[in-house]
Amino acid sequence: MTSNIYIWMKIWVWAMLWACSTPASRAYVEENLTVGVNSEFCEHNDTTLFCDYKTTDKSVRMPEELGSSFQEVFVTNAEKLQLSEGVCVNVTIINVPDVDLVKSERDHCGPHLKFSARLSILDRLPSQFSHVELKHCSVTSLATSINITNLIVANSNVETLDLVSPLQQGVSVDLISTKIETLTKLHVKKGSNLQILKSSVDHIASRGLIIEGNVVLNESSTNTSLKDSVVMLPGATLTLNKHAGNLEVMATLPESCNQLQHNEPSTGYFIAFVVCLTLMFLVIIASVIYIFCSSKVYLVLQQKSKWCERQ
Repeated sequence: MTSNIYIWMKIWVWAMLWACSTPASRAYVEENLTVGVNSEFCEHNDTTLFCDYKTTDKSVRMPEELGSSFQEVFVTNAEKLQLSEGVCVNVTIINVPDVDLVKSERDHCGPHLKFSARLSILDRLPSQFSHVELKHCSVTSLATSINITNLIVANSNVETLDLVSPLQQGVSVDLISTKIETLTKLHVKKGSNLQILKSSVDHIASRGLIIEGNVVLNESSTNTSLKDSVVMLPGATLTLNKHAGNLEVMATLPESCNQLQHNEPSTGYFIAFVVCLTLMFLVIIASVIYIFCSSKVYLVLQQKSKWCERQ
């Protein structure tokens, strides 16, 4: 009897262990932590929330509503962070090897939000931030459609750089000791600046870099195979210092020159037509003179011949 009880107890223990090892149980045990004022990993003052997850390996979720009027949130040392794109505060991420963006119904935040990341890996850039700083990061897609006010990327790897909106006057973009695999779109408007320092750009798409403002490539390398990869518009400046690789640049003329150039064919044809008429007229005149002079000479010779015969 005792042995039977022992066997049944053993079976029950094994069943409990199996139940606790199922995915559902693990999901329950490993429930995501949430960034907020009630988290045991977070501290805060009136305007800033600090969250440090170095003592846990659980995933962390940052919802778009943080439950308070914070202006800035710091998240450090998380194994994985699920960041809502609807977050409308300044965000700083440090030492997070896996940052996933979660889509949000919110499509607009206030202006001048700042996103900063260091020692982190991101799939893509949050879309609500106009001021972006990335240092020692890896980004699959650094793409945004809002007006960037400032962008600094240092000691990082970026697979795709795609800034849909042109850089406005006073805006600067600095790429420092960074590797860009593909530059898809970057329009440097008049009054804005792009500095590429000790960096490399492996590929520039067709019209990938349009320059109206100031661009400086200092101790950097580029590789372009398309003739229109880099387009320089009137007033643009491009400075190369210790540049390596291949860079195809297409310069365009001012609008007035384009109009003149467009009108040149018709003007040229008219001038050519006038010249042809003039030449034809001169040829006709010369022919008439030649015929007239020839007939005169013939008559003179004929009269002289008759005079000689009489003699």
